[in-house]
Amino acid sequence: SNEAARRELQKMQSKLAESPSEVGAVGVSYVEEEVAPAEAFKAEGTKLFQEGRFFDAYKAWKQGADELEGIPVETLSEKARKLKVALCNNAAQALLRCTEVEGASTERARVMAQKALALDPGNVKSLFRRGCAYANAEKWELASADFTKVLELEPGNEAAARELVRLEESRSSSLAVAGRGGSGGSSPSAASVVAAAKQASERLRREVLSLADAASADVARWCQRFNKVQMQASEWARHQISDPDMVSDLAEVWGPVFNDMDEKQKEDFLSSYDFIDEVRRLFGDEIDKLRCLPPDELERPPPSEPGEPPDAERETPQEGA
Repeated sequence: SNEAARRELQKMQSKLAESPSEVGAVGVSYVEEEVAPAEAFKAEGTKLFQEGRFFDAYKAWKQGADELEGIPVETLSEKARKLKVALCNNAAQALLRCTEVEGASTERARVMAQKALALDPGNVKSLFRRGCAYANAEKWELASADFTKVLELEPGNEAAARELVRLEESRSSSLAVAGRGGSGGSSPSAASVVAAAKQASERLRREVLSLADAASADVARWCQRFNKVQMQASEWARHQISDPDMVSDLAEVWGPVFNDMDEKQKEDFLSSYDFIDEVRRLFGDEIDKLRCLPPDELERPPPSEPGEPPDAERETPQEGA
């Protein structure tokens, strides 16, 4: 059983200091035995991820990584090391999709990416995903450091460059909200509501472009789609706020905070939510398919090909994966 193998491994570890040559070869066989259950959890997690069950996929991948947790780093075979890095990276990716679970897309995702980096400090996928977790938590400086490191390792990584630009936009928006915040009551300020709407719109855009890029889909086509939808949403927002009857109806829907917005804020607020609704209505099925691609399949193309994905690195395929 796994527990028996673990006990035997612990015995050998205590002997290793006394006679390394005696137990070295045997130790490798026990380490390889420990890899088998982790690989099974890896396959299970991939299946769950493909079904859109992201949190269950995270739990399976984390359990696989936990199977390898008791093995000292210095005794890990190369196969086991790569497997553990892949499991932690996959778990982080799944958590980044679990925005409805408190702390999943922030601290939990960061922890899993950090575990991968402990084994492979230069892992681009791990750095990118930790950066995304920091960004989700609005830890701008830490996120910027990770995305900058990705660019140092891969100067042509367009996705990391895009994230840095968006990060600066989000940070500026957050600072603006803090500087113009309300009087301290329980009601949100108009600026904070508008900023939240814009950030939700940007998160959707960023997620879909990252997924499309990782799946080697036509990112330029997605950008054209988004630009068209954004233009239409802005035009519709301007039309709404130019009609007094529609403004009155919108105030009833959104409450007093809508009346507190100036004209530009109303346009930004309405166009952001219209953008989200239209993207989901027009392209929801395609986006769901992109979301259900398992992380291990989001491999980047050869270096000679353009459009490297934001969070993938070339990994040696695992046997039985």
